[in-house]
Amino acid sequence: MPPLLLDDEEALAIAVGLRAATAAPITGIADSSLRALAKLEQVLPDRLRRRITLLAQGAVPPTIHDGPTADPETLAAVATACRAGEKIRFGYRIGNGTQTRRLVEPKQLVASGRRWYLVAWDEGRADWRTFRLDRIHAPAPIGVRVPPRPLPDGAADAAQWVARSVTGPATTHADVLLHCPEDRAREIMPTGEGPVTPVDAHTSRLTVGPDSPRYLALRVVRVPVPYTLLGPPEVSRELRALAERALTATTPPPERAAPTV
Repeated sequence: MPPLLLDDEEALAIAVGLRAATAAPITGIADSSLRALAKLEQVLPDRLRRRITLLAQGAVPPTIHDGPTADPETLAAVATACRAGEKIRFGYRIGNGTQTRRLVEPKQLVASGRRWYLVAWDEGRADWRTFRLDRIHAPAPIGVRVPPRPLPDGAADAAQWVARSVTGPATTHADVLLHCPEDRAREIMPTGEGPVTPVDAHTSRLTVGPDSPRYLALRVVRVPVPYTLLGPPEVSRELRALAERALTATTPPPERAAPTV
């Protein structure tokens, strides 16, 4: 790549983004991000290198992703089709493991929780569908461009559509009462964690999900303000078990009495 002319804030933004990408649910992205960050730090002036080092030392690292990951080439191909408004064909593995072939009009990619989703109009089913990117195989454009379709049911954007479409009997959401106003919650909550709605002048409500109870507990425990978990019970049990393990891990073991001779 030719030399890039970046100001201080742009260089810092790239470094922060690369560190955050090490936990992204994309195959191989962690190693690539670390290599790119190392190359960037080699050419940064000392004042910026110190800022990035202090940021790395003082920030809590992202949660490591251990679920299914999206292939970066698939992600790039689908993103390109979304931008161009071009129909794509791909293989898709549905929840029971059956392999299918799909022809779709791609709308937008959405990162939600630990997964990437494609929102698209499925021509074979004549309806909107949400596809998990880790289940998409060999996406290929067919050279046909189409005007964008508006999302149905009053969905404001693709992220809202994904939140609706993946909700069902096999998914779980966590209901969390945040002990801070809505505007403060929106400032500090991680992007994509879930919708925040006001309750009163001092509290707000966060809905986290969908996910398994275990991973919902791990996501809830990262909430950076005082909160009360309202439910459901299965997430409460996982959160309580997580707290008990953390308490045990941080409790010093009892001192052993000296052996009697």
